[in-house]
Amino acid sequence: MYFLLDAFDHFVLLIWVFCCDTLKRCSTIFMLLFKNYIIMKKHYFIVLLISALSLQSAFAQGEKYFIDFQGVNPLSNLPVGVTNVNGTQTVRVKNTTDFAAVPNAVQDNPNNVGQKELFLDFHGYLRFQLDNPAAFSIAYNYRRTNDNDDWWLGFLTFIGFDGTNHRLEQFVIRQWDGQLHYDNNNSANSPVSFNTNYHIVLTSSNGSVKAYVDGVLVLNVPYNASNNKNIHQWTNASLLMSFKGNSYNGTTVTPEPDFSSNARDARVFVDNISLFDREITPGEVAILFQNGNNTLSTTNFEAKNVLIYPNPVKADNLVHVSNADVKSVKIYDLLGKEVKEQVINNSTFSVDGLSTGTYLVRFFGNEGSPVGVSKVIKQ
Repeated sequence: MYFLLDAFDHFVLLIWVFCCDTLKRCSTIFMLLFKNYIIMKKHYFIVLLISALSLQSAFAQGEKYFIDFQGVNPLSNLPVGVTNVNGTQTVRVKNTTDFAAVPNAVQDNPNNVGQKELFLDFHGYLRFQLDNPAAFSIAYNYRRTNDNDDWWLGFLTFIGFDGTNHRLEQFVIRQWDGQLHYDNNNSANSPVSFNTNYHIVLTSSNGSVKAYVDGVLVLNVPYNASNNKNIHQWTNASLLMSFKGNSYNGTTVTPEPDFSSNARDARVFVDNISLFDREITPGEVAILFQNGNNTLSTTNFEAKNVLIYPNPVKADNLVHVSNADVKSVKIYDLLGKEVKEQVINNSTFSVDGLSTGTYLVRFFGNEGSPVGVSKVIKQ
């Protein structure tokens, strides 16, 4: 039968095989489409094929799991692969005060009535098993206290086995200004200050690491083989949240010793944690930040109650906004870089000066309150 197909049929078959290989959950759909192809006009088939292909991104979006610390005994009912680890050591802060270790604990969130958050003590942390260290992402809400006086503090630690040695790599945060650091790279600004709620996303793909704060890319570290931070090639890999590890022997992780009588870790509060077995896109990061709950399972890319038109935009480069509550916009490219910021004027904003392509637009109301996020295409 294969040899009776014309060149176009061969092309369709190859697409079908590729789709089934990359998304086995949709293989039945593609099989039905291909079987019916012989009695369908080709342009109808292409329409259906494109629709089926769209399922690929829909299935891919969901997070592996989501933790919001609601319910009864949430620390006793963590997803498989997530472990709560309590600190055991007394630490000294600001050269004067000793803090005995206290267990990590779920408590009321003072900034969100009716919601819970997890308190992580200095040497306490959450450990996340990475089933796919070659590509993963973690998103969470984060707030740190000022109970420390050291230089670089624990933010995230990676542990695993590289085939020869048990390894540990640190992703750290500077105590006094919140600058992030990984693999000899610093964030361009200091995005994480004290006692303030932030939305954090870390993505990793083939050893390259990106960090986003409140939906904006603040640190982009391409993989450098000479630095040997090849976490994407490890086995038995895990990520430790809010911890600065010193050594790892395959079983035990030890915290970095106090420096000048000051702890190398901070007390933090975390909530709404999602882990993905892939690198999520900048657009998805923006959605997570806007929705606030760090789940992609039921999200819609378009901003609620905000209609923009025309889209795609051309001619005079003006985009109209339907919602009078929108007072300003920030425009980002698909790498998460802010490329334009402007105040709404006569219910419009301009994409003049931007290259053709797709952009993310964040809408803000009075006093900078977020209203929504959408995409705009400039032709």
